[in-house]
Formats: sequence, C-alpha cells, structure tokens
Amino acid sequence: MRIGAACLLLALAVLSAVAVDTGQNTITTKAQGKPLRYPPPPPDPNATVTVIGELKFVDTHDGNPRYALYDFDGNVTPFAHGFTGVCDMSNTSVCPGDMIWSECVLGRPGYCGACPNGESATCTCPTEDGSIQVCTINSVELIYRTEYLPGFAPEDPQQRTALNINYRLLVMILDYSACGFAPSLDVDTVTKLYMGPNRDGNGGVAEKFKQCSYGKFNIRYFQAAVVKPACSTAVTSGCSWWAISSGADAAAKAKLGLPFFSNFTYYAYVVPPGLQSVCPWAGLSLLPGKQTWLQSTGYGVPRWATIMQGTIHNFGLYHSWRNGWEYEDYSTPMGRGDTCPNAAEISRLGWATAAAGGGEINTGVLTAPGTYVTWTLPATYITGDNNYLRVVPNWMPTYGNNTLAKHLYIALRVPKAGDVGMSSTYSNRVHIHEVNATMDNGFPGSITFCDRKIQIINMILPNTRQVLPGYNLVVSTGALTSSDTIQVSLCRYEAFDSQCSPPSPPSPPPQSPSMRSPPFPKPLKPSRSSPKPPSPKPPPRKLPSPKPPPRKPPPPKRIII
Repeated sequence: MRIGAACLLLALAVLSAVAVDTGQNTITTKAQGKPLRYPPPPPDPNATVTVIGELKFVDTHDGNPRYALYDFDGNVTPFAHGFTGVCDMSNTSVCPGDMIWSECVLGRPGYCGACPNGESATCTCPTEDGSIQVCTINSVELIYRTEYLPGFAPEDPQQRTALNINYRLLVMILDYSACGFAPSLDVDTVTKLYMGPNRDGNGGVAEKFKQCSYGKFNIRYFQAAVVKPACSTAVTSGCSWWAISSGADAAAKAKLGLPFFSNFTYYAYVVPPGLQSVCPWAGLSLLPGKQTWLQSTGYGVPRWATIMQGTIHNFGLYHSWRNGWEYEDYSTPMGRGDTCPNAAEISRLGWATAAAGGGEINTGVLTAPGTYVTWTLPATYITGDNNYLRVVPNWMPTYGNNTLAKHLYIALRVPKAGDVGMSSTYSNRVHIHEVNATMDNGFPGSITFCDRKIQIINMILPNTRQVLPGYNLVVSTGALTSSDTIQVSLCRYEAFDSQCSPPSPPSPPPQSPSMRSPPFPKPLKPSRSSPKPPSPKPPPRKLPSPKPPPRKPPPPKRIII
C-alpha cells in the first residue's frame, strides 16, 4: 500500500511540474520576528525523515492552532508548535488540503502534549506512547495543490462545497473507564441530539442543517457507538487529539468490524467530561477533513451550533470575526451565534445564490458615481435563492492589492426558523460582512482552503442610510415588510458621500420586463395660470386655455431581475 501510494505521489509530482507554476518550492518555516511559542520537541537521534501527505489545519481554540500531515494510510504526523508559512497568497506558500513533501526532525518517541512548555526536570513525556512523534519542519515542498488533485474540476462551482455530500456519520462516545474517565452520555441520548426526539432526522442537529442549507445538506446515515480505547497518558495528561482519534478508530474497528466502520464518511469523537480539565476546548476539527472532536457537556455536543461549526470546518471555513476579535460574530455558528451561517459562508458552502445582478456588483453595475441601484432581498431564513449581494469594489485604489482588497456580502437576517436564536443586537437588520478579495476570487480554482477572514462590519436597521467610508459606498435600506423582505440600495461616490444624496423614497426593486409596472408620475407643479381660491372680490377671471403638461422625466436606471 505504501509503495503504491509513493508511486502515485511521484506521478503527481511530475504532473504538477507541468500543470502548476509554483516558483520556488522550498519554504523556510522559521518564526517571523519572534521565537516559537513552544520549544521544539527533543530530537530523536537519527530521526530526520521525509513525510508525504495532505496538510491539515486544526484550531485548538486556545490561540495555538496546529498543523498535521495525513498520509494515504491515515497515519498522522503532527507538526510542532510554531509551524508558519502557509496561506500567504504567494506562489511558494502551501495551504491546508495541499499535498506536500516535508523533511522534518522527529521528536523522540513518546513526545506528547503532556509538557506544553517542553520537557524539564519536573515534566517528562511518557515513553509508552511512542506510536506518534511530533515533527519539527526543516523544509516543505509542494507536490500538488488541492485544486489540481485528480477528480477536482475547478470549473465546477459546486466543487469543494457542502452541497449534495454523502454525509454518513459515526459518532464515537469514548469510554476511558479503565483510567478513571467514564462517559456521561449513552447512545440513545447522542442519537436524539443529532437526529431529533424520534431519531428520524426531523429534529436535533439534522433539522438545523436542513434549515440552514435549505435542504441541501442532510445526514444520510447516522450511528452512535460507545467504544473503549486503550488508556494513554498522551490522552489523559496531554489531550492529544491525534492520539484520541487513532485510539478510538482502532477500538471502533475492533468492536464494529472494519467493513462497517469503513462504510462511514465522517467521524466524531465525544470525550468524557473528566477530560475537560486537560482539553480546553468545546470542539475542534480537521480543516479540510472528516473528523471532529467534542466535549460531552456545556458548549460541546449538547449545543447544535458547536457541532455545526465543527462540521463546517471540515468543508474549509474558518471562524468569523467582529471588531478584530475572532469568534465575536454572533450572527453565525462560526462565531458564537446560535444561528445559521452568514451570507459569506452559505455562499461558499453552495447553499445560497446572489440576487440577480447582485453577484458581482462593480463599476459595471454601479456605473455612475452618485446613482443608486436597488434590489429586494428576502431574509436568509426564507430561501437560499437570490438572498444576498456581493460587492466587488473595483473602484477603490486598494483593490489591486491582494492583501488589502476586500469584498462585501450583504444580507437581511430575521430571527425565525434556523435563525430563531439570533439576539436582538443582530435581528431584523441588514448585515454586511467583508472578506479577503483575492481568496474570494480564487475559489474554487485556487487558495481553496485558506482563511478569507470573514468579519461583520455593519448591521443596518431598516429605513437607514449608512456610509461605508472604507469602500466609498452608501447603503440605503427601505422598510422591513410583513413578508420579511427589504429594499437595499447601493451608491458609490468618488470623494464625498454627499454625492449620494438620500434616495426618497428608495427606487422600486428591479423587475423582469414582463412584470415591470409603469413608473408613478411625479405630481406636476401648479401652473402660474392655475385658479386661485375663491374670494369675495374681485370676481374670478376667465381661465386661459390649459397648456399641455411638461414631458415626464425618464424612469431611474435599474438593474432588471
């Protein structure tokens, strides 16, 4: 198996030299301007090795994200703390999901997370857990970018989305009773959490996925099982996520049988509550990948939004931000919200489409500064069709900078259905999120699994004119209708937002030619010869013949949808 995999990788490397221009392939992974947060693992003499596999990102939710390499056999080589140099949008960078070759120095057998600050006289890693060694990187070379892997078609907009996925989930409830960590959940409880009270998918996490994806993401098959992995100090003292999954997989295969285990496409690991003191997270996931880890209590598996966040990480999305703080966007489970994902996320997942004429709002749409263009948007809980706007501000001088250029996603959020848990701070408002434009433009053909850094920057009330000075853009909202729709008008300006005078009232929504209503005529000003109110004297004069009314002005310019 390993020989065959190595041959395949060699062939991929040859193909990549033709298909991908990566420039200088070797990446130096020194920390930039500061020492590594953690010392590297103590080296094992004669342990400089070459490893080949898919790069994975794991956010441990403690401010110290980790990277790891997964080979064709599913073996994990975790990288030491401090590995950098990914997703910098250069030809030499590597991204999660890429196939890479790495030369590294392995820590001595048994190095684990038990001593996060490095081994010392008072902290020594156990020697019995020698199956996994931590890798300190010497160099990294790109073999194949994820978008060029066999079976990937960049021209297909559904590639790398969460659309029509064969999602067959096995949830493993981990029982470490032999080392003092018994589970607190049973199979029936976990099944109801995921599949609802009748265990049929009409409730629980499954129902939330149906609502948020508009029926496009469904758990096709579900099974929960209690498994008893062997005790390991790497787990009980260091909360080594890779040791948790490898031990659980081995126990599940022994209990359920390899054919049954292999029938699943995604795997979740529920750790016992006693490990909460050493596992400082509610959940974590591989990105991209097929595995999630969850706590038994609190913000872990009992909370549907935590499960959804972990699942969406598997499909390449990172956390959402607000005011420069990660997680602080409460409009999405990718922050801290008990809601469906935001517009920048549901579009990336393949669950929603932009309003007609609103998928690339640039100077070809906002053609003249000072002119408003109007769309009518439904609340995102209603439908995934035509429910957001995507602004591409190519009129800004920063748009040519691959780091500074941003795109905007605009959508209406109302606290109903999947968004019923949305707080009043976010409810019944038009949300504006910004993302990195270079990565947004690249998807799905390049930079597929890098972080666009989605950040909410505005929540606009109905009947409000909002200036976005960083984008030379004015956003004007109409009234929120009883059917939970709203008119959103956009106007770009050159130097001063006064160039975009407030529309009064907002232009009607764009309509198809067959449905367009004639514009309402403006009331005509009274003519100088119009009759005055009657008075006792003098008697009213004879009115002159009426003049023809002035010509009607042309209707405002609109986008037709």
